[in-house]
Amino acid sequence: MFDTDKKDAAFSMPLLDVPVLSQWPDFPTGCESVSAVMLLGYHGYDVDVTSFVKNHLPKNSVFYKEKGKRFGPDPFEFFVGDPKKRNAYGCMAPVIEKALISCMKCENRVRNLTGAEFDMLCRDHIDWGRPVLVWVTIGMMESYPGNDWYLKDGSHFYWPANEHCMVLIGYDDQHYYFNDPYEGKKTAYEKEICTLRYNTLGKQALTVV
Repeated sequence: MFDTDKKDAAFSMPLLDVPVLSQWPDFPTGCESVSAVMLLGYHGYDVDVTSFVKNHLPKNSVFYKEKGKRFGPDPFEFFVGDPKKRNAYGCMAPVIEKALISCMKCENRVRNLTGAEFDMLCRDHIDWGRPVLVWVTIGMMESYPGNDWYLKDGSHFYWPANEHCMVLIGYDDQHYYFNDPYEGKKTAYEKEICTLRYNTLGKQALTVV
């Protein structure tokens, strides 16, 4: 990673002008919501993170024991925990998709791009002026099976450690560029490691058209 604020002259193409927000100090585990609000700001929606989390983000903090097993929320249905707390987990793309639709009151503008290859996100969306939310890891660190619980369907779920969401805003021959809520600034990472972490997190991505 390097600080793009010091590397603007190296960009081979313009970065999308997405407003930069930090998840600190108010939303230490709220990278998905902060990234979503950056995306909304780019498209002209006047909403802050507090309002987005309070009024639109599906949340569930209920864990319980049944027959000796620990059950908990499905992160594909809810944000697990409270994004204002450090001990929360997070959520996956379908949760933010629902929150964006709720906030925008317009279902047909939100696109769930999950399954798309990373380079296609650039060709099909960045090149057309559309930033993309992507699920990767904090600092592109390695992910590994973290805390585990059972879901209501009986499946055994492991939280992907270092899960993170950022806003993809551009690329060049060697790097992808992001608004990173964890860093609170624009960041860049080599393409290979971005693709690896994106694939590990299930190729999850969202955009607004």
